[in-house]
Amino acid sequence: MSDLLEKLNTLAGQAALASDCDLVDIQYVKDGHSWFLRLFVERLGGASPTLEDCTRVSDHMEGLLDVEDLLPHAYRLEVSSPGLERVLKKKADFVRFAGKRIRLQALQGIPCGEDGEKRRNFKGILEGIEGENVVLVLNGTRLMVPLEKIGKANLELEF
Repeated sequence: MSDLLEKLNTLAGQAALASDCDLVDIQYVKDGHSWFLRLFVERLGGASPTLEDCTRVSDHMEGLLDVEDLLPHAYRLEVSSPGLERVLKKKADFVRFAGKRIRLQALQGIPCGEDGEKRRNFKGILEGIEGENVVLVLNGTRLMVPLEKIGKANLELEF
């Protein structure tokens, strides 16, 4: 994580907590000619945020950004729910969503299956955490993926 994104993450966490919310994810991206600072929050305890929650987080974040003056150019601040295909980042996320179907992308190939073929992309049932590994069940087979080798993980929408 870059120094700027790390500082923004700290401020966003403070803004969320001051609003009785938890920061799930943060993005600072350029889209076309505009920069966007996107905060994804949920209420403490895991419930979806209300419009009022998002407004409070936004107001707190604006105040912190005005004081810190971290961003070198104009930006648009967006605060929303993480959505149905919520990102899983923290160890606690992998514990909380055990039993759910997830999509996981590893930073490098992970040996799996009887042939030991290396793959980076997986869809399976999240079993939970063992030590520093995420346990994923793929077609009845348990796969251990070290936390530090996970590039991205999301809940998979189930129908």
